[in-house]
Amino acid sequence: YSRLRKEDVLLMQLTTDGLQNLFSSPLLPVKILRNAGMSLLNKLPFIKQRLVSHALGRSHHSSVKERT
Repeated sequence: YSRLRKEDVLLMQLTTDGLQNLFSSPLLPVKILRNAGMSLLNKLPFIKQRLVSHALGRSHHSSVKERT
């Protein structure tokens, strides 16, 4: 369980760092692609909900937590 949590924490740290870099970029092409990606994500609630669930720790690893 501890190893699984470490993987989840590392993934969240990398994701947070990537998002911070993405939203702080002054480059116009990055801004355009970021905005297009966010618009697409808003049109795909299934994917958006999966990302939110994973960020909240409700991913597939949560079943491991319940068994221990």
